[in-house]
Amino acid sequence: MKNTAVVTVVIILILMSCDDSTVTLAQPSKVKHGVCPNHLLNICIDILGPQCVTDSDCKGKEKCCPQACGKICADPEKPRICPKILCLDPNCNVDSDCLPSQICCGGCCVRNLGK
Repeated sequence: MKNTAVVTVVIILILMSCDDSTVTLAQPSKVKHGVCPNHLLNICIDILGPQCVTDSDCKGKEKCCPQACGKICADPEKPRICPKILCLDPNCNVDSDCLPSQICCGGCCVRNLGK
């Protein structure tokens, strides 16, 4: 019985000694739509250091994207989703060979299913 009382008193003392500022609840981070541009991985924009940790740190529709020397806020791109097709008449090597509304998939310009 004495052990239970001692444990209870110790727990109460520990709880009373906790300052409200030592307990921080993590805010859930909201993941925004779209994907980060791939071209950022090859460059280093280190003017001000890392700009963000999660998408929630970025304004508007911008996402927190990795780049060569940290993370920056950047406009998202639509995900690249190629339709399942067999390209019989190749007409592209990269997306820039296609119309702006299309992507290059397997050598053919097609509509991006990622919208």
